Amino acid sequence: MDLNIKWFDDARNKIDEIHSKDPDVFFQACLFEIVTEKVDRIPVPYWVFEAFGHKPEKRNFSYSAMIKGGESFENHWGTGKSVPNMCNEETQMWFYYKAVRFMEIGIEALHSGQINLMSRFGDSAAGFPGFNRVFTLIRQYAKEYTRRGIVLIDAHCSGYISNGVSLLDYCAYPIRLKEVAGSDHLEAAITPGYLDSII
Repeated sequence: MDLNIKWFDDARNKIDEIHSKDPDVFFQACLFEIVTEKVDRIPVPYWVFEAFGHKPEKRNFSYSAMIKGGESFENHWGTGKSVPNMCNEETQMWFYYKAVRFMEIGIEALHSGQINLMSRFGDSAAGFPGFNRVFTLIRQYAKEYTRRGIVLIDAHCSGYISNGVSLLDYCAYPIRLKEVAGSDHLEAAITPGYLDSII
């Protein structure tokens, strides 16, 4: 995600337009299991430092700091595109930054993709303290600044527990429809375990 002010402005305008017609609509954005070298171009805002209890400083986000300790998944998605390690505070700060930027334009739901990949370097074994911390900060922001005072967080999973409490508001899993052979009406079936199709 490169910083693109025009994209955010356009998205805010579209969200505002839809909400003017139907205020009950929830918009969702993604906090996926990928970070690219482009994050090195984006300055860390003062409010990110403050949310994590640090004195603000002038620097950009650090790709290398996000993937530290998870080098086995470096370049997993292509050159300069890796799975971030949620044990690292830099990764937590980046996710918080993205979430706040999305909520600022009216997004009230966040999909967190494959938590299992981002937590495999130690966060899951420790009970998900990294994800718990960043999701707590995101929810605290939402409580004060979103339209409804909430943000819904989900991920591709059957559930993750931290300190006896679910990390997520609900679980989601992609449905891959199986084509019904010989159908003239584009029929499809939901078949457990079927993976050979687009989501």
